[in-house]
Amino acid sequence: MKDLPVLTNLKPQFREIPKKQNKVLANLGAPHIESFDYVLREGLADVIRQLDPVEFELPNKDRVRLRIGDCSIARPVVPLSQLNVREKRVFPSECRQKNETYAGMCTITVDWEVNGQPRPAITRDIGALPVMLRSKACNLGGMSPAELVERGEHEDEWGGHFVVRGMEKLIRMLIMTRRNYPIVLSRNSWRDRGKEFSSTGIMIRCVRTDQTSTNNVLHYLVNGTAKLMFSIRRSLTFIPIMMLLKALSDYTDNEIYKRLIVGYEEDQYYKHCIQNMLRELHEEGIHNQVECKDYMGKVFRSKLYYLPAWYTDAQRTEHLLKTCVLIHMESDLDKFNLLVFMMQKLFTAAQGRCKLESVDSTMMQELLLGGHLYQKLLREHFLTFLNGMKYNMLKLCSDADAHLGQNEAVMACKNASNFDRAFSNFFATGNLQKASEMGLMQDSGLVIIAENINRMRY
Repeated sequence: MKDLPVLTNLKPQFREIPKKQNKVLANLGAPHIESFDYVLREGLADVIRQLDPVEFELPNKDRVRLRIGDCSIARPVVPLSQLNVREKRVFPSECRQKNETYAGMCTITVDWEVNGQPRPAITRDIGALPVMLRSKACNLGGMSPAELVERGEHEDEWGGHFVVRGMEKLIRMLIMTRRNYPIVLSRNSWRDRGKEFSSTGIMIRCVRTDQTSTNNVLHYLVNGTAKLMFSIRRSLTFIPIMMLLKALSDYTDNEIYKRLIVGYEEDQYYKHCIQNMLRELHEEGIHNQVECKDYMGKVFRSKLYYLPAWYTDAQRTEHLLKTCVLIHMESDLDKFNLLVFMMQKLFTAAQGRCKLESVDSTMMQELLLGGHLYQKLLREHFLTFLNGMKYNMLKLCSDADAHLGQNEAVMACKNASNFDRAFSNFFATGNLQKASEMGLMQDSGLVIIAENINRMRY
């Protein structure tokens, strides 16, 4: 070992800025950046397409329908009131020095109808939302190392984080259960969910293209029946599987029976259980799909209080099947076929003829990236904004003689709450109040400070 440092490895190119960024370092921020670019490229469109409209009735019996028509996040720029500005773009280094948030203005378009008649859309800025560094919405996106240094950044700045109130914040990657795959499990806590519930069940975490997720569990009962668990606004609900299969299809009992026993014709116990479940449905007076939908709509009317009052029981059931049961599938036939497969897998496991799986296995896990969580948060605030606009309209048109016009709609949209403060609070604290409704296992510690001392730890 040498006593004194020497300049043996010093090269003439040491002070030169490389023309291309180091690929190894760039790959560290790539998952974060790509997930945020996905939100800008496809995610926002998916959220808007699959977001349920807000419908309600005014005191004068007019029916109003609100939905988000478009949304865009602009690159960070100086306010329009600043006229004598040579460079209108805002860069992260400036926000760090001024303890500000590096954010771009979010603009949405609200489409609204009265009694089915479309009215002129309303466009409004809802606040500046934090923008991820080096993403397509960032002014550093696509810059070379020399250009990054010129803007006060590291030559190998790989991005993937946000600048909020002068601090660099990073949305943590979260380990989640594998999506859209039925996993057969044994949990003792499931026995406490009701009478005759067993510890065996099949859990599936359903995730739509807009990253909305929910859990469904097909429970095995010790009396040989099965019930599906789903949640309505954080309220756990259980329904017999045969009732669900009837509501999803117009098949006869014989057709349902044949589809369930395909490949299991020799399993007498399984066949006997299916026959008993079909008989129980008829004992309740439910014989076909129409009667099944009407029955479910009446039972769940109190839990679906947020739906318009003019919805029939069948429409409430259709909404329930769309938003709570296997939401990653759009076709009722696909949902029916998946439930058939889950039934076969459940009874095979209940009889000890297949091995149980584990959510702790890496095969049953995936990562929730920062952009996906950002998109989930956007969706929740879209719903909050539309509901706020709904209550404002009801206040403005509280009399039976009042009519909703363009001026009232613009005023209601203007008084609805912005997003920027909620996003800033999320990045400042890392906490989410509606984490369980968004399909997350934790509601705190979602954001950390991206320190430059040791970036390899995140």
